[in-house]
Amino acid sequence: MAKPSTAAKNNRSASDRNPFRAELMEMNENLARSGSSAAEEAPQIKRRKEIGPQVQAEKQSLGEINSTAQKASASMAHRQKLREAVARLGLPFAIRC
Repeated sequence: MAKPSTAAKNNRSASDRNPFRAELMEMNENLARSGSSAAEEAPQIKRRKEIGPQVQAEKQSLGEINSTAQKASASMAHRQKLREAVARLGLPFAIRC
């Protein structure tokens, strides 16, 4: 295998969490830089097709988690603003949030 480039070294934080992602990044780099024959590249391309969906599934699940966290945070901020508005207006009831 070829030595990883500076770009691959800079992306280690993301790839350290997922060994498949690290392997995929290294394969992409090696395929892009190599002057290998099709017979030499075939095993790497096959492996890339095997792990690609796993990496994509992880990205999607992380995106859903981040989206849910952002929604919860926005909802909490909205409830806090409602509480403050009710208190400022001196309304006789409390909004239960």
